[in-house]
Amino acid sequence: MAIRLIVADAGPLIIWARLGRLDLLREICGEVWVPARVEQEAVSDPRRPGAAAIVAGFAAGLLLRP
Repeated sequence: MAIRLIVADAGPLIIWARLGRLDLLREICGEVWVPARVEQEAVSDPRRPGAAAIVAGFAAGLLLRP
């Protein structure tokens, strides 16, 4: 089986996080790599909607750093 992966951009990543469905993104796409700049944009302000879910996604292994 081929490895499936996506490299996430901040906008779509934030939307999936706000929906609380980073798990579904991982299920559909396989590995989800988040570049450092995208992570910084998405979580730089912890009050930003979706930021806490993205941090939790890294902790749970749903999101990966390349």
